[in-house]
Amino acid sequence: MGTVVGLCDQSWNLEWLSVPEDSYVTIADTKLTGLMNGDCGKFEHGTQFEATSLEGQQLPRAAAISYDDLYGRSSR
Repeated sequence: MGTVVGLCDQSWNLEWLSVPEDSYVTIADTKLTGLMNGDCGKFEHGTQFEATSLEGQQLPRAAAISYDDLYGRSSR
């Protein structure tokens, strides 16, 4: 099965996204896979597709990634 999208009831905004583990989507230049929460329009959390460095910290494949990890707390 491919990528599956859940949309919010009152809008076309993203509620959740499910990406197969051998595939990814790119959000803020970061490859993410698995189940992601879109919180009806704003990315909240997902799982990293491959090992990478984020904000100078080395993170392994399948590390949990949040909105704050990608955009910083100051952008909320």
